[in-house]
This record gives sequence, C-alpha cells and structure tokens, in this order.
Amino acid sequence: MSDERGHHGPPSRNGAIADISQQSANGPAGLSNKTTETKRGVGAKRRGRKRERDDRYFEQGYKKIQDIMDKLKTAKKDGMPIAERQRLRNQISAQRSRLKKKEENLFLNRKVREKDRKFQNLVDGLTSVLNETQAKALWDRVCPDWKKIDDEDNIEDAVVTPSGVKVQ
Repeated sequence: MSDERGHHGPPSRNGAIADISQQSANGPAGLSNKTTETKRGVGAKRRGRKRERDDRYFEQGYKKIQDIMDKLKTAKKDGMPIAERQRLRNQISAQRSRLKKKEENLFLNRKVREKDRKFQNLVDGLTSVLNETQAKALWDRVCPDWKKIDDEDNIEDAVVTPSGVKVQ
C-alpha cells in the first residue's frame, strides 16, 4: 500500500499502517532478500547501506545538494508550494549533515591510525633499548592496573590489546 506521496513500504510517521498483505513472507517490503551468516543466525537479512568509495560518496552528495539548490532557485517562480520548498531545504540540510559527519569520521579515523602508528613506534623503540628487567620495571610503574588475560576468568568486560593485555 502506498501513502499520499506514493511511498511504498513501512508505516510513515503520521501513523499510516502498511498493508500487511503487500509484505512478502520474508519481511516488510523494501528490505533486501539477500541473506548472510551473522551472530543472529544463518539467513539473517543484511541491513544498512552498501559501502561506497569515499570520493564517490562526497561527489554524489555535493551533486545532490547542487541539484536541489538549482530546483529551489526557480521554485517560487514555478509555483512550488511552500511545504515542498521547505522539504527541499530540509533535504539540503540533511545531506550537508551526512557529508559533515562522514568527513569528521574520516578525519578521526586517520588521526587514530596516526596515533596508533606513533605509539607502536614508541613501544618498538623501548623494547629494542630496554633489557627485560628495565622493561618489567617500566611496565610495573606505568601500567600497574593492567593485567594479563589469564589473571581473571571474566574477560568480557575488558578491552584486550593486540599484545594480549587486558585494560579494565
């Protein structure tokens, strides 16, 4: 069943109820029938968007914003209703927000990788310079609260580093 805008799928925010008979036996209309093996079980449906190259994502996003802005330039003259113009402005805002979020995420991931690399270089330098006694003394002084995984049975609540150290 479609709503007043011709939208097919799950109920809209205004409380319209989707026609159950239109839904497939596999689930609501609009969801992919592709399945994958996940921790929820074999045959669980994949969710979310398909991963796309970052440069294409930004290119398409900015193009979409420009297309909507071009529509808005002549919208009043063309007699577009106020509600429709507001909807287009909201789409621009949402697209800008998505692009900004993606840009921040890329920036932060790059910074984390950079910090990890620098920290790994520091650890490698220390292990090559310090003997075993000095390394143990440094470890005991700098990381007294860290424990090896084998020290406790319950490891689900801890973060485990690549070297096998549990951080609580």
